Amino acid sequence: MAARPDGNMDLPRRGSQGGWFALGAAPGAAQGTVLVAGHVDTGEGLGAFAALHALAPGSRIEITGTGGRLYRYRVVARRTYPRTRLPADLFGPRGGHRLVLVTCAGAYDREAGRYADNLVLYGVPDPSS
Repeated sequence: MAARPDGNMDLPRRGSQGGWFALGAAPGAAQGTVLVAGHVDTGEGLGAFAALHALAPGSRIEITGTGGRLYRYRVVARRTYPRTRLPADLFGPRGGHRLVLVTCAGAYDREAGRYADNLVLYGVPDPSS
């Protein structure tokens, strides 16, 4: 997925999938943020990232990269940010290697069709697995 002209992330069309932010780092890169975003829910039910709300620091996450390779991470922090104020450092290939998962949180605005906030989980490579 990429950024739209308005600067917002372009999310996966299917609620059952997460989308990797292509302008960031790729899974397995030596440095940078691997950003994956997905829906908490859709009009059809729970989305792929609904379970993120139950994860705490110390939880383990597995993602499958291109070619089917499995990458393992451990959650080290979770934060909630206003939807319009995600930190800029989430969107770049620089800095230490980490995984960032983003989904919706907070109050749902039916008229606007969106949530007020984003839940962000930060992960680091898990060498113990």
